[in-house]
Formats: sequence, structure tokens, C-alpha cells
Amino acid sequence: GTVAHDAPRDTVYAIVAVFLIILVIAWRWKDAMAITIGLCIGVAVMVGAVAFFDVKINFFNFVAIPTAFGTGADYGINILVRYVSDRRKTDPREVLRNAMVRTGGAVFLCSSTTIIGYFSLMTSNNQALVSYGELAIAGEVACLLAAEPLLPALLIKMKA
Repeated sequence: GTVAHDAPRDTVYAIVAVFLIILVIAWRWKDAMAITIGLCIGVAVMVGAVAFFDVKINFFNFVAIPTAFGTGADYGINILVRYVSDRRKTDPREVLRNAMVRTGGAVFLCSSTTIIGYFSLMTSNNQALVSYGELAIAGEVACLLAAEPLLPALLIKMKA
């Protein structure tokens, strides 16, 4: 049907657009790669969680997948921008710690409030809303984990 044809194509368009935005904002190749690697791992964790918990993908909840790419990029970019703004000042680990202290909390709060919103969908009698909430929460948690502990580790490992 239409969803089977359009959904994969539209997801690829969304992914390409997100990666282009990451490149434009990050400027440096290493910075863009750190965000991209973290994002891909986050989405892979999301897909793995969905498969593990046997959440069925359908027309209604499918939208959570490209949304996760945008969310994961947003969280990573917020942390990276803080890191980059201070990067030349001192030791990279100290700069990264400051970025996490100053920006990590805001990213965590943003994700937490979004998860609460998605969780409210899971109390619905409408199974389509419940499945969307499940998929969206999996995406939020995976993208938060990719941005908070994973991205800082990638930035240090890549010496970005």
C-alpha cells in the first residue's frame, strides 16, 4: 500500500535532511561525525527496544521514527554547541564536563517532559495512541542516552 511505499522513502528524506543540518551546524567533520554516530546508535537502540518489546509499527506510530532522528540530532547539537563555545579555553575533559553541567540538565529536562507527554498517550483507550506513545518513548529514551553519556564519550575519544 501507500504506507509501505511512502514511509521508507520519506524516512530516508528525513534522515538525509537531519544529517545535512548536523553538518551545517557542526561545521567540523569530527563534530558532525560524533553527533551522527551517537544519533545512529540511539535510533538503533530505539529499533532494538521496539523489536524486543514487540511493538508493532503501523501507519499511525511510524511517524515516531523520523521524529527520533530530529530529537537525537537536537539533543546532540545542544550539547555540542556548548562544548564548541568553550573548547579552546582549557582541558577538553573539563570543557566537556562544563558543557554537560550547563546544557545536559536542560536536555534531560526537555526529554523528561516530552516522555511524560508521550506517557499520557499510553493511558488512552485508543490502541493507536498507545502504540505511538510506546514508540515515541523508546525514541526519546534512546536519543537521550545517545546525547548524554554517549556523545561526550565520542567527543573525547575522537578528540573533537
